[in-house]
Formats: sequence, structure tokens, C-alpha cells
Amino acid sequence: SLYNSKCATCHREDRHGSPQAPALVGIGGRMSRDDLAKIIREGTGRMPGNPDLGGRNINDLVEFLVTGRDKGRDPDVTKDPAWLKYRSDGESLFRDPDGYPPITPPWGTLNAIDLDAGTIRWKVPFGEFPELAAAGLPNTGSDNYGGPVVTGGGLLFIGATNFDRKFHAYD
Repeated sequence: SLYNSKCATCHREDRHGSPQAPALVGIGGRMSRDDLAKIIREGTGRMPGNPDLGGRNINDLVEFLVTGRDKGRDPDVTKDPAWLKYRSDGESLFRDPDGYPPITPPWGTLNAIDLDAGTIRWKVPFGEFPELAAAGLPNTGSDNYGGPVVTGGGLLFIGATNFDRKFHAYD
């Protein structure tokens, strides 16, 4: 479908979103059809625009996002020689069989960089997997998305970890 070829890579085939892109389930209750069409056409944030789709395809895509009904008029992307047999589903992190990163921890760090000297002033594991901490493996670090806020007095606040769901403070 057009959704699968243009949107599912980031928003997932089930429209439930990914760390990189918001969920689209129920989007019709949060946004007007005109606003959806504009975002599809022009893009927003990380999302690129799709002006090449044309009005009819954009309207069909909006209809699918709002109602879940596919018009069935989507171009057959599988006939395109550039079409890939495999694609990302929006959540393509490489993991070991237990679901953890396949390298030695720490799996995420918070780093203070001296921009004048080009050196790392300090580095600490950032985040952890609660189940590993409970099993005696604390400070593993974890995936994190986002950045800190630093006060004028030098306090750093950050809540960007995915798994421990903590808001961290550093002095």
C-alpha cells in the first residue's frame, strides 16, 4: 500500500509509532484532514515532505490514516526496480537474544565535553535496565533519546532514558 511504502518505515505498519516517529492510530481525532494533508505534502520536523504524491494519493493516504480504509488505488511499488525486498519497520535496533545491546556495557553514557580543548571532561553510564539492576548489574547505561537542560549554576537535568524512566540530576 501507499502507507507501507511511504510511512511504515518510521510509523510502523500497525501505525503505533516508534522512538523516531509518533503513533498515527487515532490521528483523525487529534488533527484535521487538511492539516494531515499539509504535513504529508510539506513534511514537518524529521519527516520529509511528499509533494511527488499528488493530491489524489495524498487524499487517499489521509483517508487511510483517519478511517483505516485503503482505497486500493495505490501504485504497485513492487514493480518499481528500486523497491527493496526488505525494509526497516521503524524499530531496527540490533539486540542479543535477551533483548539487550550485543556489546559490553555501558550501553549509554552521558558525556561532558570541553569544546575548547576537544576533550571529554567526564563520562558516566546513563540509564539502566531495571531488571538487570535488580539482578545485581547496575549502571549498564541504556538507550536514550533527547538532551539535558543545564542551569546557570551548572546543574544538569535529563530524563531521556527509555527503560528506567527516571529523571536524572548531575552537579
